[in-house]
Amino acid sequence: IDPVNRMCLLHMISSLSKQGIQKDTFKSLLDFINDSNPLIRRITLIIIINYYKDDKSLIEAEDLKNILKKYLYDSNPIIFSSFFFAVIELYLGINLSFPPIYILSGSGI
Repeated sequence: IDPVNRMCLLHMISSLSKQGIQKDTFKSLLDFINDSNPLIRRITLIIIINYYKDDKSLIEAEDLKNILKKYLYDSNPIIFSSFFFAVIELYLGINLSFPPIYILSGSGI
C-alpha cells in the first residue's frame, strides 16, 4: 500500500478509536510502528499515545516502553522529536498536542 493510503488508514483507525473500539484496532496499529515512511511512524506514535491516555489497559507499561525505545533510536529527526513530545505528554501530563510536522522538520512539508 502506498504511503497516502496507509496514512488514510491510520486516520480511519484513529477516528474509530473515538467510537470505543480501541481494543479491536490497536493490534492493526502496531503494524505501522516499523513503517518505512517517517510520517506514518509519527502518526502511529500520536495515535498510540492517545490510545494509552484514553485507556491504559490497552497496552502494558513495558510494551509501551519498548515502543517508545524504537522511536527514541529512530534516525529520522521528525520521529526523534516526536518521541520527546510523547514522553512529555505521558510522564509529565502536559498536553502539547504534538506540534505540526513542519515545525519539527523545518521543511514546511
